[in-house]
Amino acid sequence: MDVSVDATLIADAGGTSRPVRVGGPDSDFATGATGAATQTTLAAVLAELAGKLEPSDLAALATAAKQDETRAVLAAIADALAGTLTVTGSVSTGGLTDGQLRAAPVPVATGAVALDAATLAALESIQAAVAGTVALDATTLAALEQITVSGEVALTSGTLAALESVTAAVTGTVDLGAGTLAALESVTATIAGSVAVTGPLTDAQLRASAVPVSAAALPLPAGAATEATLAGRYAGGKLAAVATVTASGDTTIVTPAAGKAIRLYWITAINDPDEATSPLIRVSLGSSEVYRGYAISHWEVFTGATNAPLTVNLSGAASVAVTAHYQEITP
Repeated sequence: MDVSVDATLIADAGGTSRPVRVGGPDSDFATGATGAATQTTLAAVLAELAGKLEPSDLAALATAAKQDETRAVLAAIADALAGTLTVTGSVSTGGLTDGQLRAAPVPVATGAVALDAATLAALESIQAAVAGTVALDATTLAALEQITVSGEVALTSGTLAALESVTAAVTGTVDLGAGTLAALESVTATIAGSVAVTGPLTDAQLRASAVPVSAAALPLPAGAATEATLAGRYAGGKLAAVATVTASGDTTIVTPAAGKAIRLYWITAINDPDEATSPLIRVSLGSSEVYRGYAISHWEVFTGATNAPLTVNLSGAASVAVTAHYQEITP
């Protein structure tokens, strides 16, 4: 493409005047060199020349006497354009640098920040480690109260793990007002292991749910009556022995079969009230004395040794009525 320099003429070899050609195959200047003048750079030069030359100067340049001088000026311009262009200062080709950002304060919006899905997603990508403990004083709590959370925050294993790693120290006292208590009531905590409970349960706590009570597994005290012992005592199946003892000393009431033992349940031994004297009465199973008195009437279970007889001993001759209820058992 030919670019003409307006009102600037040059004479060719035949002496014919024509406009100066810049660029293209017929350019009056050398081409192909690195940094050669382009249409844009020449347009800028021509614009600068147009601002400095008067119309009378341009007309003078068209004369033959000025053509050689014009050629020399244009050659100097071409040489200058063919060189390296020096730029002073800095050139920015990307984002703002740290120095540029710090040159002026960056405005930050104040007030409540809505923690919507996009904001939470951005916050989740920020990793900040807090060294030591964070004191929950009035200033910190006031700042936390300004945070607005829109929607629901899912307490996943990752969120809970992050919360569990936070250590907070509470300085001073915390006002347990209605708002604080309501917030605490909404917290669900899982307690691992056992927790020691001090003090008895209150009436309201006991009445909150029925307390199961079962006597089936309660331990019985020693000698307590059971179904088996009650059946043995009241279900019958016993033997009765009756006698009137008059002689002083031992009188055998029952002799068990060989290899058996007497289990005594009930015995009465009462002196005849018409007798002048009332001797002392002793009741024994073999060599073991189980009762002593002047009148005996008692129900108690005693088991004698194998082959041991039931005897009544009077301290003197008299008339004593004896009744015994017993069983013969195999020890």
